[in-house]
Amino acid sequence: MKQDALRNRVVDGIFDVILNPKNQINLTMPITTSNIGKLAEKSILGQASLKMSPFNPSSKYLMQIQNMVGKTVIGNVATGLKSFFALSNVYNTRFREIANALNSRDYETVRSLLSRYIFKHPTEDRFITLANVNMEMFDNTD
Repeated sequence: MKQDALRNRVVDGIFDVILNPKNQINLTMPITTSNIGKLAEKSILGQASLKMSPFNPSSKYLMQIQNMVGKTVIGNVATGLKSFFALSNVYNTRFREIANALNSRDYETVRSLLSRYIFKHPTEDRFITLANVNMEMFDNTD
């Protein structure tokens, strides 16, 4: 449960960063690589990339390794995102069950589900759950 709470805390922190209006500007601005090019000219790897050629066997080998590393990272991120959205679906389903149980005054089911799907924040006096959970259904609950 502590690991799940910590993971939820991390996701909650990411969610806070994403929703912060100061960060919204940076999230929607186009990305440019011109600054990176200037930095690469001064770096050892940047200088090495100027000598790389598709006709040089060692360059081709190095590019294949770098490509494989990139694909591995992208694959890990994609798997993580799929897992997160699958987990989000489970949580949203359970929270709909909680809302229905509240409406039918089935408080035992509510207690049981809440004990599994909300967590005490590790450093603050509040409860948290997985980010991306739709809570609008509780606006109309009696």
